[in-house]
Amino acid sequence: MKRIIFIFSLILVINIWGQIPDTIKITTKCIKGLGPFGGPISTVSIIPLDSASTFIKGIPDSLSKLIIGVEHADYLQWFYQNYYAGNISKEYYNSFKRQWNWNPASPEYTRKIIKVDIPIAAGYDKSGNLLLFVDKNNNYDLSDDKYYKIPPLKPGKYKQRFRKINVANLISIKYEFWNGENNKSDSTWLYVDINPFASSNKAPQLQYAFAQYHLGKFNWNGNNYFLALRSNFVTFHGHYYTKVWQKGDLFDSPSSPPNENELIKLGSFYYKVAKISIDGKHVILIKDIESTEKGGNQVGIKTLNFTAKSITGNLINLDSMRGNYILLDFWGTWCMPCRYEIPKLKSIYKKYRKKNFILIGIANDNLKNIDSFIKKNKLDWPQILQDKDKSIINLYGVEAYPTTFLINPKGEIILKSSEPLSLIKKLEDIFNK
Repeated sequence: MKRIIFIFSLILVINIWGQIPDTIKITTKCIKGLGPFGGPISTVSIIPLDSASTFIKGIPDSLSKLIIGVEHADYLQWFYQNYYAGNISKEYYNSFKRQWNWNPASPEYTRKIIKVDIPIAAGYDKSGNLLLFVDKNNNYDLSDDKYYKIPPLKPGKYKQRFRKINVANLISIKYEFWNGENNKSDSTWLYVDINPFASSNKAPQLQYAFAQYHLGKFNWNGNNYFLALRSNFVTFHGHYYTKVWQKGDLFDSPSSPPNENELIKLGSFYYKVAKISIDGKHVILIKDIESTEKGGNQVGIKTLNFTAKSITGNLINLDSMRGNYILLDFWGTWCMPCRYEIPKLKSIYKKYRKKNFILIGIANDNLKNIDSFIKKNKLDWPQILQDKDKSIINLYGVEAYPTTFLINPKGEIILKSSEPLSLIKKLEDIFNK
């Protein structure tokens, strides 16, 4: 009888496994707005007027406190083409590749000049109104673009303006992108608003977001699922956020942050994003059968082990530290948010170091900069240098700085964050039980 039950159970498992696809192909549609992601909002990059006037026509120079900004629909393509055009030095280009852990190659990028720039201008008219000009038709000429009036921020209302943007106020713009074979044209939506933390006595400071995301539907194991996809830019070059939910589930819960470049869990299985087309319209997921066994880089999965020497010569093996709460801090002295985070990390380390808490810095930098920074700021936790060998950075798929991983005594990741406040709260919950 037991043998019959065992055989029946085995057949059932085989049948279930047989229904689980190894590959999922999803077609998505571009949607106006931020969808389930709620950001991110970035600061508009300002360029000098004399530089702007070399390639932007129709600059409204009659406005007071005028600023000219340029954003890029495809930042990495812009960097690539400008390096080969001789506009970016080899030293700066190599530094950028190192910081972004970026290894560009053809045909994903082209040396041709693609119109990925989005010129933006803002200033005050004689009546004191803040006027915004955006190059909507991608011709690098602002004279044929209608201006927008940006209303002043009301006290206490900036969160509403920035977290829940009004899609009716979005600006439709055209841009170009390289699809791996040809230069293509498309359109998207741009959100621009005042930086709420900027001084009102100086030139206007603006923040922006490309207000689009992609939405697709697919069937897995007999159930319908939705996948939402978003990039900080318009195009997709490995930097993306994903959310997956079943029909009827709330996808915009603030307690469920977007997953950046992470595995997607369906039932008890994990899938990795194998490919996203440059325009985000096609996504391929592949079953990852090794994640639970070997580990990964996201919450709920055990950590990936590594062995490396600290800058003081001590050997660090992650698995040997199990039994402790471990914080891995991926950072660099060139990263301003990382530098701002240091005082908070010093406070955290001082508060919990005598408990079962270990802090390890993993620095994407060079020895001279790190050594100088450590001495000046009196950092006393171990640091692993990743200047030439990027093995740990690659292992954990780190593409944004700072990124921290908090690991529990079992060796499982319990928090992945770039915000010190969420880390502080998590540690308080752990150690103040």
